[in-house]
Amino acid sequence: MTRAALAALVAVVALAGCDDAATPARPVALPDAGPGVSMSCADEAAVVAQVLRPRCADADCHDADEPKAELDLVSPGVSARVVAARSIHDACRDRAIVVPGVPQASFLFDKVLATEGECGDPMPLDSSLTLDERRCLAEWIGAM
Repeated sequence: MTRAALAALVAVVALAGCDDAATPARPVALPDAGPGVSMSCADEAAVVAQVLRPRCADADCHDADEPKAELDLVSPGVSARVVAARSIHDACRDRAIVVPGVPQASFLFDKVLATEGECGDPMPLDSSLTLDERRCLAEWIGAM
């Protein structure tokens, strides 16, 4: 591969995740919504239904009954809980689980992107979030 082709490929990959700031985020359809009904992931109930319940709680990890790391990601009030919580890992105790409005500064987002190797396993443990699930999570954190 030539240097120019490699540079073009890097540019395309880097820009693939970029969104125009003036363009509103794409709403995500809820599984139980009627035809043509959708809800933005900026809403706590939507992110719980789309990402947190199926990917974080249904694996018996961050449910309301016995949440791992004392982090319940499904019962009402999850937004307030994640903003108030800190990482339980010694190397990352200063990290807020969620920094309101800043997904890139949030420990939770780093965990799902697998960028915090010294601070425990990437989440979820069984598989990575899809691109749409990551966008949904980022939208929710960004809207806080």
